[in-house]
Amino acid sequence: MHSMNIDLIAQIRTFKEFMDLYQPGDEKKFYGGVSLICFALANTKPSERYAISTFLLDRGVDVRELDVEGHSTLQILLDGAEHNIEETCELCARLIELGADINHRDKKYGQVAIQYIARLGEREEKLQGIYDLWFSQPNLDLEGVDRAGNNPIEYARIFNDGGRREEMIRRMEEYEQRQQAGRIH
Repeated sequence: MHSMNIDLIAQIRTFKEFMDLYQPGDEKKFYGGVSLICFALANTKPSERYAISTFLLDRGVDVRELDVEGHSTLQILLDGAEHNIEETCELCARLIELGADINHRDKKYGQVAIQYIARLGEREEKLQGIYDLWFSQPNLDLEGVDRAGNNPIEYARIFNDGGRREEMIRRMEEYEQRQQAGRIH
């Protein structure tokens, strides 16, 4: 019976409630075709999202799984409405380290995770850790376009009202210049 509920518990409830139902091996199962990590990363409460997701990551859950809409684990995490940015950055780093694809394009809009970062509600000062993580990656795709025809730099410019994404755009342009000069491997 618990396997019918643990996915929803991971998505909308607390770590304690999750642990009350969790059975070893649940992290390897699929619920409606979706891995438990996808539900945990979509939890609406940042502290519970972090606790449940960290628990699953510590147990070797496959971070390369997609949800039914074709979102990667990074996209699911970054699409949340509320964030503790330090915890979100830490989860992103773990997901990337464990094999999540930073350049995966979602099915609906054809967007990559950095486009999700561009539309986060946080001020840029709070996003420096996430920026540092993304721009330290050797294979960041800033040239591919989404279904609307925007590459990530053009997309970030859409969210730059009042200079809201100025630092992100500058860092994208610098990354692209280094990439074109062959200095990123």
